[in-house]
Amino acid sequence: CIGVPPSPAWLWKGINWARWYGEDIPQAIQQSLFIIYVKNNPFMLVSVAVGVITSLKALWDAINRSPLAQGAYAKLIASIVPEFPELDRANHVLVGSWCALPDHGNMSARIVALSNGLAELEAGDAKIQAKMESLRAPADTRLSWPSGTLL
Repeated sequence: CIGVPPSPAWLWKGINWARWYGEDIPQAIQQSLFIIYVKNNPFMLVSVAVGVITSLKALWDAINRSPLAQGAYAKLIASIVPEFPELDRANHVLVGSWCALPDHGNMSARIVALSNGLAELEAGDAKIQAKMESLRAPADTRLSWPSGTLL
């Protein structure tokens, strides 16, 4: 997903309208005429109709989707969550520590970065962002945090 700033939203909507009216509809008309006058296959008309409907659905989504649905969620959370205190003291979780994520079935992940109340995590090849308050100490005693550890 990409984030679309609100200022050029009118431009994105205009591009989607132009693509629908200038590309998808003329193509559907041309295909329909070919099917009716050359191929004479009504089932193919159903395919063209489905194409027009899905194109209309894509237009609807492009016009009505909020910037939050387009990838701005992490930036929003980062701007709302207050800055956490310094994280280099001995009683705080540090970059490189392991944690468990209850929202992901207690999956273990390594903390890669901490910023603005968000933790960037690695779990295998997956990159995950989570609120720091949602992190938990791993169940594995070799990876668990010392008592009194703060987020």
